[in-house]
Amino acid sequence: MTHVTFAGNSVVSAYSGLSGGAVCNYFGSAPTIKNGIFWDNKSKNPFSGIISEDDIFNRDSSILSTTYTLMQLSNTAANYPPASFPAIDSGHNLFAQNPLFVDATSGNLRLQDCSPAINAGDLIGTTSNDLDGRLRPYPYGVAIADMGAYENQSIAGGGPATLNVTEPIINGTVLKVAGEITATNQVAGATALYQATKSVTLLPDFSAIGNGFTAFIGGCETLITSEAPASIKK
Repeated sequence: MTHVTFAGNSVVSAYSGLSGGAVCNYFGSAPTIKNGIFWDNKSKNPFSGIISEDDIFNRDSSILSTTYTLMQLSNTAANYPPASFPAIDSGHNLFAQNPLFVDATSGNLRLQDCSPAINAGDLIGTTSNDLDGRLRPYPYGVAIADMGAYENQSIAGGGPATLNVTEPIINGTVLKVAGEITATNQVAGATALYQATKSVTLLPDFSAIGNGFTAFIGGCETLITSEAPASIKK
């Protein structure tokens, strides 16, 4: 399976343990999931009444391989036992990170602009369109796709968890994306968009000449925009 989103599902388990709120594999099956998202799936124990965060469960010697997929739980042997998850891609999967859907309560599982699932997928073997029929990857020609069923249509580019921006930006429209950004570069003749899920820091020498500076700080909920005048704005 590729580019699937399992979110907000629940199951009442027939067993005393977890049973897979989103996926339960039986009879020695061995599925592979790529570019997927699992979030807010639950199972209920019918004996104790306890409701648990629970995305995937493997029974009867079944195994599951996942790569470039946002997994609901933290990456521990208790959550994803090596015997039934022998090929869980720790280097490319995301674990226990809110995918930041537009409105999961109303069933809108498209990604907000600062979702960690954006540009976190793999282009190899991907589909050319998302569930809305829109172009994937977006924009066309980039080498990375989004995780999940929907391709975000508003931004492109990607970055590491922490990004220190020091190179000069002299023309065009520039996007820098990361968890934390420290910007020390000069921006001239360019429109710069700095977008971070944690923090954006402007050191004293930062300036934008005749351009707007936009930053998402602390997540999608807080948008700070400052329009630079013709003179230098610090």
